[in-house]
Amino acid sequence: MIHVAIGSEPDQRIAALVLDHTIRTRASRPVEIHWSWDPHGAAWNPMAEGSRIAGTNFSAWRWLAPRVVRGWAELRFQQPPERLIYLDCDQVVLADIAELEAALPADKDVAVVVGAEGNFNGKTPE
Repeated sequence: MIHVAIGSEPDQRIAALVLDHTIRTRASRPVEIHWSWDPHGAAWNPMAEGSRIAGTNFSAWRWLAPRVVRGWAELRFQQPPERLIYLDCDQVVLADIAELEAALPADKDVAVVVGAEGNFNGKTPE
C-alpha cells in the first residue's frame, strides 16, 4: 500500500480531484490517500482544520501528516507505513507513484521544497 498525504482546502476541490485521479490511474499498487480536506466528503481532517500558519489553511498538515498518518495506519493496518508521500493538491502525477515511493529512503524523512527561505534545524536552503 502506498500512502499519500494531500494538502487541500475547499476552494481547491477540482485540483484535489484531478490529483487524486492522476495518482490512482497510473499507480501500479493500491494507494491510500490521506486528505487535509477531503473533496469527496467535503470535510476537514480534524487534525488539519484551522491549522493556518501561513499561505494556506492546510499549512500545518504538511508537518502533521507523517505522525497522524502513521498512527492512523497502525490502527487500521496493524503497522505504520514505511514511507509517506506528501503533495499539495495543485500538482499532478504523470507517472507511477510507486516509482517515487521506491526511490525514497525508508529510514529518513525527505522534503522537497522550492523557494524555501529561513533556517531549518540549523540548516539553510541552498
